[in-house]
Parts: sequence; C-alpha cells; structure tokens
Amino acid sequence: MKILHFPQVKSTMDEARRAIEGGHIPPFLLLADRQTEGRGRLEGRRWESGPGASLAMTLCLDPSISLSPALPLRVGLGVAQRLCGLEGLSRRIALKWPNDILGLGTAEGGWKKLGGILCESSGSGLFIGIGINLKREAYGPRLSEKATSLEELPSEPEQKARLALISGSEEFASTLARAVVESLEDPRWREKYISMLWGLGQEMRFIAGDPRSGGEETGKMLGVEEDGSLVLLENGKGLKRYHSGEISGLLPRQG
Repeated sequence: MKILHFPQVKSTMDEARRAIEGGHIPPFLLLADRQTEGRGRLEGRRWESGPGASLAMTLCLDPSISLSPALPLRVGLGVAQRLCGLEGLSRRIALKWPNDILGLGTAEGGWKKLGGILCESSGSGLFIGIGINLKREAYGPRLSEKATSLEELPSEPEQKARLALISGSEEFASTLARAVVESLEDPRWREKYISMLWGLGQEMRFIAGDPRSGGEETGKMLGVEEDGSLVLLENGKGLKRYHSGEISGLLPRQG
C-alpha cells in the first residue's frame, strides 16, 4: 500500500482528502510525525501532539466500503489486536465502545485512553483516522487522569522495544493498516470485539446520542450487536440498543 509521509500536518484526515484532490487514488496510507489540529468524534474535541509523541495516520480506502455504525468498532478491533502483538501488551489493551483504545498501566491507575478512531466518508473515499499516544507529551496535564501512552505501560525493557518499533515507523503503520483491513473482512469480528470490550457485564453510566446533551442512564452492558449497536439492560427500562452515545463511567461493583 502506498504511504504518504509528512513531517507535520494540521489533520491527517484533511490532508488525505487533499491527497485525493491532488490525484492519489485509494487505497493509501497518510502518516504524519506531528499533527497540530487533530479532531475527535465530537465537534470541538481537538488535540495537538509534538514530534514523535503520537502515531497519527489516516487510512484511505475505496468509497464503495460503507460507513456503517459498526465500522469504528471493526477498525478499533484491528488496531487493538495489532497492539496486543507488541511485547508486554497482550493483556493491557481493551476496547471502549464505540471508538476508543484503552491501555492498562499500574493497577492503581486503571484503564485509560491510549488512542482513538475517527471514520468519515465522501464520494472520493472512506477515511479512517487512527491516533495512538506514544509518549506522555501526546496529551496535556489536564488529561493525565484519563489518558495514557505506550511509554507508560510496563515494563521498562519492553517500553523501549515498543517505542523503537513504532516511533516514526512506516513499517509499523503499514502492519496496522493491514490489521484494520483484515478486521473489516473478518466474519467473526463481533465475538473478538466482545472478548476485548471494556466494562462487559458491569453496571455503567451512559449518555445516549450526543454526550454533551446530558440525560445520563444507568444499566448493565451486555455486549454489541452485528450492526455495532451497544446492548444495555437499563435499570427499570429493560433491554435497549444504542448506535451512538458515550459510556461516561462504570459504577462500583456491589458485594
């Protein structure tokens, strides 16, 4: 797969669109050493990362591939499976519905956001944005309680080996892209996703639709459907399925 590698861009997603306008044809991978105006799933969520602090890439695929609600889940699964193949991470990676990659550092710190997925489409291509925190400089101090990086996941010898492999590596980005494509073609993606799903079987707080709208519900997470919807057993309301929303937290285990 062709790789377009830039030292710095505002957004790999926007740069990939410009690449198509300039004549590049999907599939291709766009990789940046630094991203200054990366955006998240929700409008207004943006971030900036210094050189080498994060892996920022956009995989551009043929526009015939549908942008379905399940797509971010399938992409996340491919990314998580590839990260689990790195030294020392086989049990330290999880998936948070719908588009977050979590990493487990110390037992006291618990699970924190390690990366995220953003999927968009147009008539010219399907754009899959992937961001992974490599070093703690990838996020600001105000996010230290919620975010983590590969640099911070144990243990010391394995940390160095991981960062040496990933930082600025076109080869690793290519293997990540291949893992995503394989996940998109995997008929067993759902059961594999559920096996890595953070919060499965636990009581949780959930905001349906736009997380900024409020309206928090509580219920037990039962899994996901083939169409990507989250399945909750809500307190007093029975079984509900959601295609959009955000898990705002897990409730303490009882007993």
